Amino acid sequence: MVHNLGAVLHGDGYLEDVLRPTSEFRLVLPALYGRSLHTQPTQWDTTIVPRAIGSVDLPLHLIAQLRPAPSEAYASVLLEGELDEDHYRAADVGRAVQVLTGRPDADPSLTVTYAESFELDAAGQVLAAAQLTAYAVPGALKSQTVATLSLVSTT
Repeated sequence: MVHNLGAVLHGDGYLEDVLRPTSEFRLVLPALYGRSLHTQPTQWDTTIVPRAIGSVDLPLHLIAQLRPAPSEAYASVLLEGELDEDHYRAADVGRAVQVLTGRPDADPSLTVTYAESFELDAAGQVLAAAQLTAYAVPGALKSQTVATLSLVSTT
């Protein structure tokens, strides 16, 4: 058992692959470090909302923007997601919606809202973070997940 646990923690990257798309991983270890931040919206990577509709992932383009920081923070960063139409599997979503609704003529139109917000100190450490993931197919499903992270003082 110990050997298997070590293989997961130090082996083939399986654990990282499982954790990377989770809200908690993205908030604790944000993809901000070593990146240039600008006050103008800047196209970043693509992220995935795993298994959003049945087994279908939602691919999102991330757009980053440096925002005015609240008084207790040095910097504030907003990442917003837009559906990556090139990698979105619309036909698979259509089939999943048909299964969910039992209607072969179900409309698989999708709306997506995705945002991550980070407040950083002068050293770039996360003071607070939040993530909102919301998507809906009218008449079939609606999902909204909010995750927050805040620094707990040890004094």
